[in-house]
Amino acid sequence: MNLLVASAIFVAQLLSQGVVELVKHAFQRVRPDAWLVHRELGYSYPSGHATTAIVFFGSWLVFALLSPLATGQKIAAASILAIWMAGIDWSRLALGAHYPSDVVGGTLLGGACASALWATLLHFRLNPLG
Repeated sequence: MNLLVASAIFVAQLLSQGVVELVKHAFQRVRPDAWLVHRELGYSYPSGHATTAIVFFGSWLVFALLSPLATGQKIAAASILAIWMAGIDWSRLALGAHYPSDVVGGTLLGGACASALWATLLHFRLNPLG
């Protein structure tokens, strides 16, 4: 595993969660009342789980696509990671923890953070593949 990529994803993950908390406190949206398991504390918008799913798994998806793996392996890895990300978003809705707009907002925020991560790596010509 490339230490640079792993470290960059870790930092992006920390920063994205800080942004999520700032946005949650700015909007102060109350969570839905329909819960399947237990009531989570904190505000609802944006979904931190959705943001995390995109930043973490989405970054590894990009890493897999940029890697020297065979095309079939790239497609398999990307498919698994994409399904995992979608599953996390779906689970937040299925559990009643968020409104759909919370998940969409978290997904978009995660996409912005992951894009910024990869743009930074590529801008500074840091070779993400080692």
